[in-house]
Amino acid sequence: MCGFLTFSSDHYHSDFERALDTLASRGPDDRGIWAGSLSHGDADVQLGHRRLSVVDLEHGRQPMITSDDRYVIVYNGEIYNAPELRKQLVKQGVQFQTHHSDTEVLLLGFAHWGLDSLLPKLDGMFAFTIYDRKTHTFHAAKDRFGIKPFYYSTHQGFITASTLAPFWQLANFPRKLNYHALREYLACQSIPSPLTILRDVHSLPPGHSLTYHKPSATLKTKPFWSIPQLDTGRDPSPFEDLVEQTDAALKESVKRQMVSDVPLGAFLSGGIDSSLMTYYMAQASGSSRVQTFTIGFPFGKGYDETKYAQKVAEQLGCKHHLLSANEIDATFFESAIKDLDQPFADPAYLPLSILCQLTKQHVTVAIAGDGGDELFCGYNRFLETETKYPPTLKTNILSALDSMHILHPSLRRRALSGKQKLLWDRVKLGPFPGTRKDMASLLAKSSIKQADISRTLNDWLSLAASFSDPIDIEALTRADLHTYLSENCLAKSDRASMAHSLEVRVPFLGNPVTDLILTQPASSKYHNQTFKAILTELSRRHLPREVWDRPKHGFSVPVSDFIFKQWSGQTNQWLDQAADIAPFLNTKEINRRYRKLQQRREDSRTVYTILTLLGWLTTHPIDSDTNLSASIPPQAPSHTHQSSEQPSKPLVPASP
Repeated sequence: MCGFLTFSSDHYHSDFERALDTLASRGPDDRGIWAGSLSHGDADVQLGHRRLSVVDLEHGRQPMITSDDRYVIVYNGEIYNAPELRKQLVKQGVQFQTHHSDTEVLLLGFAHWGLDSLLPKLDGMFAFTIYDRKTHTFHAAKDRFGIKPFYYSTHQGFITASTLAPFWQLANFPRKLNYHALREYLACQSIPSPLTILRDVHSLPPGHSLTYHKPSATLKTKPFWSIPQLDTGRDPSPFEDLVEQTDAALKESVKRQMVSDVPLGAFLSGGIDSSLMTYYMAQASGSSRVQTFTIGFPFGKGYDETKYAQKVAEQLGCKHHLLSANEIDATFFESAIKDLDQPFADPAYLPLSILCQLTKQHVTVAIAGDGGDELFCGYNRFLETETKYPPTLKTNILSALDSMHILHPSLRRRALSGKQKLLWDRVKLGPFPGTRKDMASLLAKSSIKQADISRTLNDWLSLAASFSDPIDIEALTRADLHTYLSENCLAKSDRASMAHSLEVRVPFLGNPVTDLILTQPASSKYHNQTFKAILTELSRRHLPREVWDRPKHGFSVPVSDFIFKQWSGQTNQWLDQAADIAPFLNTKEINRRYRKLQQRREDSRTVYTILTLLGWLTTHPIDSDTNLSASIPPQAPSHTHQSSEQPSKPLVPASP
């Protein structure tokens, strides 16, 4: 796992190395920089890379450049089917220099096949930028589900980066608050692509590619993958057959993702998803014992599942590490929030960050169970919705709301009555708890623009209604894959792990699994009215009864207790500073909700969302200009955009 930064700009040339070093935690093992030249007409181009060495430790250095000096790449991620792609390229006459670098496969695959043909072949997590010196064009892409981040800006040139951190090191780069993104954050606790907290920086959406032609300053983005529509005319696979196929797909995906030249382990919570990952790892590892990592917190019985993880580890013969963490104190809370490149308010980020920090002391790569719930109908709130309300009623409500163009949650609900209101309370949320409240009240009146309070909510509902599968749960689950999975679960995992130089892999999202499961209707996934039926059946076959025969638990944090006990000094300080560091917020309303939370009459998530924002702003100065209505930018380019300014042979790594 790594971090990269690329420039095509004279304005920030002297800031490049300082900006690159903000990515040091993503790549502590090596640092490389490639620069263009006057003779090629690209003296303003720089590509930089910070490396966490995982595969082909000696020869996988970046930036890499083809020996004909045409293509240069910087890349973050892992290509799990690189060995197979390498064989295909060799058969077609492509020569390789490294032993098994997946970076070389990616670069020479691009040079040989082209971007559009290469991307559908890839099984992996990736974000990369390739510069073509002949045409002066940048080519980039982000994996199917957005496991790895990718940011870009066309302000005074062209910049790509693995995080937003480098932009704070660029002299005179406009760090203007994106109010549209702020409103999404208040509603959803995260910021969805293509938005970022900075108005002049965009996030490339999952499953998209990008090209930027330097001479014409033209940028184009387009999707290379999307969730496939179901063939409603095809009979679903028999449940037992699908269980067998899933068993084989998971086995293959885990096997592919265990390729590593450094120590590798697994997160093991004791739940179905992580326990199944550990089972398949144990099957693939042969005589080697899988290292598993569980963290225990002194939060009380409701928050500790270490005994279930211990049971799984014992049955599978793992080398189990039961890691102990103290309370999440104010110092850690403040540090974790400041490590974020933009505001993010899922409290589970905190214990996950501690788990990553402690796991890194033993291994460099960890396998996780992310994606299991979203792929296999693991959220029973969807089943509740399906059993209580007929699909036709839901479809009619969504269509009516879309036709009214009412975006604000409270206004949408006001337009409904009777049973429709009850249904709205069920389906409006999707995975976003923050929309339960009227988040507009948290903003100063001058910054409220009702029509823009939460585009994500509207997008989620529209997406859920757009799929043709007659089983409504399938539509809701697929909407989850587009939103909650990438913008919350995967973003949380990347940020927590990369802050501690730990690579996290997610086999549930590997091509063998997703290519199978995304072609199956919802009826196959909640077989006999059991949510996550396929994985539950596999757990019965492979895991102790204690794992699958108990209620589902999440990775929870007692936020209210922390706010008023361990964090009280820090949170009070941030609240006292709120008017100065966040003038766009309604401090009177924020303090009112804080007092209500003290009385246990307020949702802790709302207060935590505000506190996280305030803590983040203390170390990320941002320009919150007063012309708020004009500050909402158009969406990032989805097809073509004019910016504000104007390899097929063995390769060698560029000199650091």
